[in-house]
Formats: sequence, structure tokens, C-alpha cells
Amino acid sequence: MPAGFCTAFQKPVIGIINKIDLKEASINRVEKFLIEIGVIKENIFAVSSNTGKGIAEVKKMIYKLIRPMGL
Repeated sequence: MPAGFCTAFQKPVIGIINKIDLKEASINRVEKFLIEIGVIKENIFAVSSNTGKGIAEVKKMIYKLIRPMGL
């Protein structure tokens, strides 16, 4: 994706880095890429489906975003 890609959207963009528990995971590299395309750092989450790490934070963010819509 080109730099600033996410700035074209009218809604907040969430970046999710998955498989963080793998030995070859490059969390910092992916985070830098997400920031480059326009995801703000506070909306980037590193998650593992194996351990559950980061899942609660993603759920909290999604709830925060949909709550103003009355959902």
C-alpha cells in the first residue's frame, strides 16, 4: 500500500499485527509499515490467537468505536 493510504478513509483504521508469538515475527517492522500507510500508533495492536495476548485491547477499541453509533 502507498504511504498515507489509510488517510483516505473517513473512519478510524485499526492495524492488527497477528502471529506475534512466532520466532520470525517482525513486530516493529510491521508497526512501522502500518504507521507509514497512515494508521495511528494508538490504533495498532499486536495479537496472538494462541495466547490471547492483545485480544482484549482490540475488543476494547472496537467497542469504543461502535459505541457512539448506538451498537
